[in-house]
Amino acid sequence: MSMNQTLDAIGLVETAYDLSLDTKGWIAAMAEKVRPTIGGEYGMISCLYEYRSTGRIDIKEVVATEVSPWRRELMLAGTKRIPAALGRKMFVGGDALTTPIESFGSTLDSLYKRLPEGFRRAAPNAIVFKAFDPSGVGIVFSSGHKNSQKLRTNDKERLACIAAHICAGLRLRRAATTIDAVFDPQSDKIVHMEACAEGAQEQLRAAAKCVDRARTRSTGDDEALQMWEGLVDGSWSLVESFESDGRRLIVAKKNSETTRDPRQLSHRQRQVAALAAMGHNDKLIAYSLGISTSAVRSHLTRAMRKLGIENQRNLLRFMRFDAESKSRNPRQRQQRLAQLMGTTSDTKDTTGIAKESAGDLDRRPRTSPLQFGREELFVLSLPIGLPPKVAQKLSPSEIDVVEKVLDGLSNAAIAEARNRHPRTVANQLASAYRKLGIGSRHELIGLVGPGTEISE
Repeated sequence: MSMNQTLDAIGLVETAYDLSLDTKGWIAAMAEKVRPTIGGEYGMISCLYEYRSTGRIDIKEVVATEVSPWRRELMLAGTKRIPAALGRKMFVGGDALTTPIESFGSTLDSLYKRLPEGFRRAAPNAIVFKAFDPSGVGIVFSSGHKNSQKLRTNDKERLACIAAHICAGLRLRRAATTIDAVFDPQSDKIVHMEACAEGAQEQLRAAAKCVDRARTRSTGDDEALQMWEGLVDGSWSLVESFESDGRRLIVAKKNSETTRDPRQLSHRQRQVAALAAMGHNDKLIAYSLGISTSAVRSHLTRAMRKLGIENQRNLLRFMRFDAESKSRNPRQRQQRLAQLMGTTSDTKDTTGIAKESAGDLDRRPRTSPLQFGREELFVLSLPIGLPPKVAQKLSPSEIDVVEKVLDGLSNAAIAEARNRHPRTVANQLASAYRKLGIGSRHELIGLVGPGTEISE
């Protein structure tokens, strides 16, 4: 197989919503669609997995395509032994399409030392495509190649969009869903509409038209993919259905998380915050939820304001703590938050964090417990500035630009704040990316996020 073969993007999206297949058949059908883009000489392994709050990867279903048994066993055994912090980087955050060297950088050699002997030989020059849902489940497709492969930007962008549909299809499979609206694309008529969907009637009708155009290939593949967004108004998936007489219909199924948030985030703010914490940019979040980029920025700003968090890097850390802390007692929650945020704690130090000088401690974030009625809250005091290991690689101008990126500013906003031309900002940011060995804003957020290094 070659990375140069064309991806059938709409065909893959259609397969993501094929609810007629059992789980194994569904994964296998998607794997066949993915293979022309990432498949290699050593076959491909596709897995349904669950990411535990402890950092453990639980493999639920496996489909091996032209993979020898010994490679299959080594690759699965290695996956289970990836350290928690790096497992999160590979299976939760970062790009949907990546390679181990892109994900782990200079820590890759150290990682291989921790995995079963022969793992590197079993999965050489691997390419990985994942679709991870904030609910904690995902699908990963991994292939091995004889030679290293250069990932194309277009493939990365297409597969990031397709990952949103795979996650939507996965949620439809895991939960009982209701049909809130039915459309006849040929007559452009509403066949059925529940009261709960009446407020979004025009959005659903417009989206159904777009899905129909995308399915009938009446436009180019890339344009069709952009027309068919991950959700409609953050709430519904559109799925093709056939009547007994052969009439083709498009049905709208409720398909969003219903997690109650203790900090009074709205449902949409919770959705946006969860995707932003995974490193998704505004455009990809908007595509995944079927809302505008301006709405994404508004919800994200309000969510961070409610959480008392000033920028996306600390949102990433907090959301990770929030996901992991549900089974911990109050003292354990405080200690874990201190560890993830790289903070000190105002209670006795039992986290195993190395002792530092008083000056160093003053520069680190702090967490303090606060009892408010029956609720126990944690007050965070966060430092300003990049970690020293990152800052020392950059010029003063690059540091300023990078910090503003982490605060959520666009290149245009940074240029205005620094009284510089946007092209100058773009060049400084590109230079910083090269020095840090990364290639995007969400990789930058991951770089300064928690626990990305392997200790020897």
